Amino acid sequence: MSKVFLILSLMYFSLPTDAVEISEQGGGSGVLQAHDQVSEFTQMNRWDRYTRDREKLIHQGKLNRKKSSGAHAMFAFPLKNSLDNLGYYGTSNFVDQNASFPDQLADYNGGMRTYDLIGGYNHQGIDYFTWPHAWYKMDQDQVHVVAAEAGVITTKLDGNYDRSCSFDDPNDEGWNAVYITHADGSYAWYGHLKNGSLTTKSVGESVDVGEYLGVVGSSGTSTGPHLHFETYDATDNLIEPHFGAFNILNDDSWWRDQKPYYESRLNELMTHAEEPQFLTCADVDEESPNEAQFFDHGDEVYLAAYYRDQLSTQTTNYEVVNSNGVVALSWNHASDLNHYAASFWWWRINLPTSGGEGRWTFRATYEAEVVEQYFWLGDSIFSDSFE
Repeated sequence: MSKVFLILSLMYFSLPTDAVEISEQGGGSGVLQAHDQVSEFTQMNRWDRYTRDREKLIHQGKLNRKKSSGAHAMFAFPLKNSLDNLGYYGTSNFVDQNASFPDQLADYNGGMRTYDLIGGYNHQGIDYFTWPHAWYKMDQDQVHVVAAEAGVITTKLDGNYDRSCSFDDPNDEGWNAVYITHADGSYAWYGHLKNGSLTTKSVGESVDVGEYLGVVGSSGTSTGPHLHFETYDATDNLIEPHFGAFNILNDDSWWRDQKPYYESRLNELMTHAEEPQFLTCADVDEESPNEAQFFDHGDEVYLAAYYRDQLSTQTTNYEVVNSNGVVALSWNHASDLNHYAASFWWWRINLPTSGGEGRWTFRATYEAEVVEQYFWLGDSIFSDSFE
């Protein structure tokens, strides 16, 4: 992982006796944001599998063959966090708008947040990766895939290896996925799910908007845990649910509430006892966030912030507030690149060798949002308030 030095300006106030100072800092781009690739042959096999399963359900009377002439499906967001975290995902890729022109590349907004590959595959879905600590989130079943629109489960694929971390998987067809057909005849594929996590509902049963489908995983050809959300209209044409000036696939948005192109958010503030580490591949080892919130006098504390869609024009103000409610340290920070789909920044401080016992606060103000993370110093933590 490349290290990028911070553009950092420290503004020291009149410091109390238990003041702290930054002794080291680091960070930069997060681990490679997860994405996928499939061969043209595999893509055709997936579509063939879906159409055969759909025809079977139509024959059984569980699906209506007639395509709706009314309004098309409208999607809610297809992910849900099982914990009360600030943020838990980022977006790495949109649908490639130039599938007919392999040498051209653009997403719905005219940007380059998509890809095509030699061999005929143009990215045909939206990739939502989990962040930070994606493998840990997967192992703890923290991020759920949910139905973006009501419909009928048309295909379920499960039992496949779910810790892929490269494009070297010889069985790129072997993802765990749920395919859902909507009332208007459109359909959505939810791919790369965690093995054994899929809904207990069977093919042919209905699901409601927001209903659980599985856990974000990394099955099939995938570089890490993420959801591949691929959608088609009632006439089997690929769509890009986001609408923008460069969308040539559909004439309007398919989202109930379309999110902005850059969805800037401070996903999480954390305190660690050592420099934050990430596993680029967790096919053997389990990832640990190494989060720590209880410290002794003189300990080192790593203060870390994890962003999605961080832009260079954005500045964050950080503060460390001691147990007496006094600001012991304050500084501003801005990234050094135009756009990070995922980024993290950390600062190491040394806690005072005496005094200051109790609850401390690590606070960040970013894009008009105030985020706080607490940590505790000294023996008094056992009687201090944990609210």
